[in-house]
Amino acid sequence: MDVTVAGAEGLPEKAYLSVRAGDVRKQIQYRPGECFSFDGKQAPRQLVVDVFEKVGSAQVSVSDLASCSNGSLVQLQGRDGNIVLDMQAKVHSHEITKPRLSRHQAALDAQAYLEAHSVPHVLQGMVHELLSSRPADPYSFMMGYIKAQEVPKAPSLHQEEPQEEDDFDVLPDWSAMPGRGEEEYPGFPSDGSQPLPDLSRHHNVLASVLLARPELYEDLKDVRTASGSSLAQCIKPGIDNRGAECRAELRMSPATKPLPRCSAR
Repeated sequence: MDVTVAGAEGLPEKAYLSVRAGDVRKQIQYRPGECFSFDGKQAPRQLVVDVFEKVGSAQVSVSDLASCSNGSLVQLQGRDGNIVLDMQAKVHSHEITKPRLSRHQAALDAQAYLEAHSVPHVLQGMVHELLSSRPADPYSFMMGYIKAQEVPKAPSLHQEEPQEEDDFDVLPDWSAMPGRGEEEYPGFPSDGSQPLPDLSRHHNVLASVLLARPELYEDLKDVRTASGSSLAQCIKPGIDNRGAECRAELRMSPATKPLPRCSAR
């Protein structure tokens, strides 16, 4: 049998509606269209409908009630004063569940885990390097940075641990980071095979010079020093890193003398 309350008038705010059919009572805070379902082969001749109004409320810890063998006093804030209930709970063995951590305790546990593995320090350093370098492929840069922070695993218990003379922190493998090992840093190619990109949004001395004298790169890109270095290798950091906008730009006077051509061997 289903009993539906389509609407109501004159109910107190947040009132609870109770419907009893025989020995079965069901109640819930009133909402229009609420349905009360009752199981049974035969419908009862009468229903008992009650309206209850909340006079007090409190959240009670089941574990606290179960731990007090003599009962626990629970105080509720009522409309006309405090309401005190003497309550006790007995939890059966099959009902015992692992207590849930509070949000504060969960946050403390999470923070302890992150600090135990130096995660905040690594992330802070990675973001600092990322913003300082501003690579063309930030995701490859971040993966390489995190890879370089991996600490070697401790040796097995069956192996003899080497004795360390000094207790130094394990340094990262800098050669595994982009641009610090054998592989070239992502971005502007250092072999001079590509023309200069748009430097109008760069904020460094290199960009200021090349914007004022764009022919310099075309004149010197094929020149090599005695050790084989190219102009593109020298200016690559200033091309890949746009620089901060707050930095002052270099102003070149029209009367600036031409820069001397590099001598190649």
